[in-house]
Amino acid sequence: MTNAEFLKTSAFRLELAVSENNLELAHQIIDERLRLLQIISRENDHTPDLVEAAKETLAHDEKLSFLISQEKESLRRKLHDVVIADKATQLYRVHSK
Repeated sequence: MTNAEFLKTSAFRLELAVSENNLELAHQIIDERLRLLQIISRENDHTPDLVEAAKETLAHDEKLSFLISQEKESLRRKLHDVVIADKATQLYRVHSK
């Protein structure tokens, strides 16, 4: 597998890991990509295929980042609602005695 192919497949593997809430695998994939990018940078091996794959990966990662941000905001709102409901329940219990 070429470096360009690895970058492309890692983007989809990362998306799958995140969608399955497998954060350990997601971190592993990110670490693999960072090691590859460090090697490529050191060797100055910037082929046109690799540059195109990097652009595609960046665009894919930006979409994934946006989806993660949306999910984070949704979870934050749900947590806020639970906390508010809990406080209301506590107030009701205190005042109903």
